[in-house]
Amino acid sequence: MAYYLIMFKTLTQAIQAGRTLERAGITAVAMRPPWGISEGGCAFCVKVLGKSLTQALIVLNSAGIGYGQVYILHKDGRSGEVVM
Repeated sequence: MAYYLIMFKTLTQAIQAGRTLERAGITAVAMRPPWGISEGGCAFCVKVLGKSLTQALIVLNSAGIGYGQVYILHKDGRSGEVVM
């Protein structure tokens, strides 16, 4: 199963987003992204299941929580930016 990583500039933003998603019933984990995904290493992300991405973005937008890029993280370790 693939996961999606929703990027944030600060840990505080990622934690707030994770809590907001959890309250909406979406399993989310605030974390540092894997090496190579964040440019410069100064980023945090929220990891959500593939089936939850659309709903997660709707919840974040409705709550007024801004986010950066979104990446897909495949089970085999491959990753790539999701263009929306």
